[in-house]
Amino acid sequence: MRRPLSNPKILSALGAAVVLGMVSVVGMVPHYSPEVASGEGNFATVATSHLRLAGVTHATTARSVRTQATKRPKLAVGKVAPTKSSAGSSVPQITVTKTSPAPDFDRKAPKGNWTFLTRSVRQQIDAAAVQAGRWKMVVIHSSATDSGSARTFDYYHRHVKRMAHGLAYHFVIGNGHGSGNGRVEVGPRWQSQEAGGHLRSEAQNEVALGICLVGSFQKSSPSRQQIEALDELIDYLQAKVGKIRVTTHRLVNIRPTLCPGKNFPAGQFVEP
Repeated sequence: MRRPLSNPKILSALGAAVVLGMVSVVGMVPHYSPEVASGEGNFATVATSHLRLAGVTHATTARSVRTQATKRPKLAVGKVAPTKSSAGSSVPQITVTKTSPAPDFDRKAPKGNWTFLTRSVRQQIDAAAVQAGRWKMVVIHSSATDSGSARTFDYYHRHVKRMAHGLAYHFVIGNGHGSGNGRVEVGPRWQSQEAGGHLRSEAQNEVALGICLVGSFQKSSPSRQQIEALDELIDYLQAKVGKIRVTTHRLVNIRPTLCPGKNFPAGQFVEP
């Protein structure tokens, strides 16, 4: 009598089952990306769903961001090219490509009047009761998201990350998607002079001011408006709290991170 495993048809069926099983397993492995590991990663998806559950509608929802995408400066939106999904339905594909590098900027150049630090923003900064020697450094971050604002990041940090004081940063600078391009938003942590929540080390958070630029600077560049707003904000803060060190998340965080990203002009801002 012939043994079942020596039957070619049975062996072929078993081989196909093994291959299908491997494909299924591989298909369930999540995609790894250094940016996701080092930044907010899935912020846009998670925050949007939570905002909808809370009944909050704002220009930063996924629908509104898609509506505004054609208005974003320095981006080229490709033609819609319908393709077939696995179910056979037509799915429009939109390709967005970067058309310019990081802005050419000289932080040491002479400055004129305030352009992005409006009177209202300066008043909010001045209203805080800053103790002498309270802050030792300014740390620059990127949000690792295409859109956002102080309000949406506050919601994410408070309700998803479960941070009791909400928004982890002291300041947020918008990119035109969720808040104005170059708009400086003053967070509650600055107003009440609370420690930040933007670094892994609590000791560092106690003495480090956090500034977050909206954007994912591993794949795109900050806008000129954001860079100029950051320049003004740092100058104003240093006049307020003293000539403190300026650095980036990547340079001081106790865990490896790419933030604020390879396309951020760190050399123009980092100070010893």
